[in-house]
Amino acid sequence: MDSKKADLDRVDRALLRALSVNARASGAALAAEIGVAESTVSLRLRRLQQLGHIRGYRAIIDLAALGASLQALISVRLAKHARGQIDEFRDEAPHWPGVIGMFHTAGADDYLLTWPPPMRLICVTSSWSIWPSIRPSLTRKPT
Repeated sequence: MDSKKADLDRVDRALLRALSVNARASGAALAAEIGVAESTVSLRLRRLQQLGHIRGYRAIIDLAALGASLQALISVRLAKHARGQIDEFRDEAPHWPGVIGMFHTAGADDYLLTWPPPMRLICVTSSWSIWPSIRPSLTRKPT
């Protein structure tokens, strides 16, 4: 069994569950929900972050409410499959402007990126109108 996995107990798992529902919950609210002291919540959250179980907190944006009715799914095929280049792509791509999801795929393509149109393109009439905002990140390196 993975040593990270073995380090999780009932309280850790309850915290992770609660945060997956509401990542903005206060320490007091989490403590009340789980039934532990607020200081315990604080210590456990710090530990879960250090272990890499919690890598960050994100807002989930309702793109449809903003008028973004089109999202692009971009298939990416890496030019080379050397371990270093794969790791570099996996580390960098999720941080490219606009990328909201990344999936490893089987078959001819290697990854699938989810990309909403930039706010200036909310009235998108064609999938090709998204290309200028995507091209710089996809073509900047021969990965």
